[in-house]
Amino acid sequence: MKPKVQNKIRLDRFFVEQLKYECSNYNKFNESDQVDIELSVGTSFSDDDLKSYLVKMTVRITAKTDDFILECDAVGRFVTTEEVDDDFKNSHFVTINSPAILYPFVRGYINTITTNSGITPIILPSVNFSSQEKD
Repeated sequence: MKPKVQNKIRLDRFFVEQLKYECSNYNKFNESDQVDIELSVGTSFSDDDLKSYLVKMTVRITAKTDDFILECDAVGRFVTTEEVDDDFKNSHFVTINSPAILYPFVRGYINTITTNSGITPIILPSVNFSSQEKD
């Protein structure tokens, strides 16, 4: 018996659903190590389209001095070669690989926003999504 081949995935679309940016004192905010970064990831599946799913990544960056906040909700639409079933929904493709594919787009977007805003650019740290897997 041949092992089951996992569905192939690809990032079909990246878009920013929401962006909140506030910087009340750019003179005080000049070091990227003065920020706290929170990252969360969620997924959603549609009963109408069984060959795609969404991964939503939320990044919240706040200054320790409370004069800067950046919140970004970014979404990646992934398409598969086969219909999504319950096994696939809980597979590494969805929980690890998809966020790992999406993250560089979010990372680049936030770097561009902060670079073009006149503050010290924020470069999000690298993330090993496989170490984030829940036991």
